[in-house]
Amino acid sequence: MYINPKLVRGGYIWARLKKIIEERWILITDIAEKSNSTQPSISNALNGKKAVSDDFFRRVAEAIPLTETEIQKIFMEADKEEFNYKYWIWIETLILEDLKWKPETTVEELEESLFQLSGVDNPTEEDKMTLRFALDMARKRAEEDKQKRNKK
Repeated sequence: MYINPKLVRGGYIWARLKKIIEERWILITDIAEKSNSTQPSISNALNGKKAVSDDFFRRVAEAIPLTETEIQKIFMEADKEEFNYKYWIWIETLILEDLKWKPETTVEELEESLFQLSGVDNPTEEDKMTLRFALDMARKRAEEDKQKRNKK
C-alpha cells in the first residue's frame, strides 16, 4: 500500500502538536479562537480526518503558543520523516541488499557507486548532500539491525 509522503509529514506535525496541546492542557476552543479557525476544523485535523496546509499548522502552533524555534524544529523533523518514508525503501533495497553494503564502507565509495548506477556524471552539491544524508540514515539503520541481531 502506498501512502503519500506529504501525509506522513502532516501526520507527524499533528502528532507533535496534539501531544503539546495535551501536555499543556490547552482547550481546542482556545486554539480555534487564537488561530482564526473553527473548533471542528482543528479537531478534525488533530484526529487525522482533514488534510491541512503548513499555514494552518503554523497558525495552530502560534496559538498554542510555540516559539519560532520550536515551530521550525517540528517542521524540520517532519521533513526528515517525509524523507525517510519517501526514500528509505529504495535506500534499504539498493544499498543494504543489492550493493551488500557494510557499515565499514566509506561514504565516498558509496557515493561513487550510487552516482555511477544512477548515471549521474557530475553530481551537484545538493545531490551530494541528499545522498550523504540518506547514507547516514542507512548506516545507522544497518548498525541498529546488527545490534538487534546480536541481542537475540
